[in-house]
This record gives sequence, C-alpha cells and structure tokens, in this order.
Amino acid sequence: MIRNPSNKPGYIPAISLWEPWAILMALEEKRNETRGWGTAYRGPVIIHASQQFTPEQREICWDQPFREVFLATIFADVDWSLLGGLSAPAYDKMLRERMICRALLCEVNIVDCRQTISKAAARHRYGEYETAFGDYNPGRYAIVTEFVRRFEEPIEYSGQQGWFSVPEELVR
Repeated sequence: MIRNPSNKPGYIPAISLWEPWAILMALEEKRNETRGWGTAYRGPVIIHASQQFTPEQREICWDQPFREVFLATIFADVDWSLLGGLSAPAYDKMLRERMICRALLCEVNIVDCRQTISKAAARHRYGEYETAFGDYNPGRYAIVTEFVRRFEEPIEYSGQQGWFSVPEELVR
C-alpha cells in the first residue's frame, strides 16, 4: 500500500513517531522510518513526537543500542551519582523528564522508500543500529531520510496518525 501526504500550499507534510523513535530521528541516530505502508513522496517532512511515552517504550530505552545512544546524547550532562547511580529507577526518572511528547522536533528530507526483504538484508544495507531502531520484517517499508535540521526548541503541537500537515510559518 502506498500513502502520500496532501500537497496543501503553505503547509509541510508531517508524521508522528512514538518516543523514543522520534528523538532518535532528531538526534540523527535514526535515518529510516519503517511502516507497514510506503510512499512515493520525496521532500521535506516534519517529525512529530506523539503524545504517549508508555512504560513499555521506556523499557526499550534500557536496551542496547538505545541506552548507549541516550547516555551519550540526551543524558550526557547527567551526574548519575546525584541520583544514586545509574539504576533502573534513576534512568526511568530521567527518561520521563527528558523525552518530549506532543511536539514537532525536526525536519528531515525523504529521499527514498524501499520495501524490506529481511532483517539480515536491512542490517547489511543500513547497519546494526539503524535496524535496531526499526521494524525491518519482510513486506514493510523503510522510508529513507536525510537529516535537515533539528528545531532549537520542540514546538508543542497535536499530531495525528498517518500523514498530516503543519503550517510552514510554524517551523520556518
């Protein structure tokens, strides 16, 4: 199935991702968004962090390579000794404080969309980290992006499932 965003003048297409995948795109650690549908669209798209950050999603952040990436980026300034060490409760507390929800995070450029063949093929093409950050089961699609820019501050915004549009003046 192919889905394309509407082409409304004065608007930029946007797509919501759950955390932690949205912040990974903004950090340039994740380049591909995997979906059960593909797109023929090429061009700019706004990455929106959805409204939920569930306990299950926080648990994923404890796994590698999520943990390694977050310790080196969004938690680089944390003095874990002040929190009693790098424990599960301390890490969870920081995740809840630092993960951003219901906001526009960055603008990326879609350059390709490829149907996935297997996880092994995806690892070969995209690398270990990229495949850890997506669902590359056969028959899905990898929407391939290039990073354009991270917004200085997240822009609070209510998104929706699938494609939606964001006014250009909000993000430019």
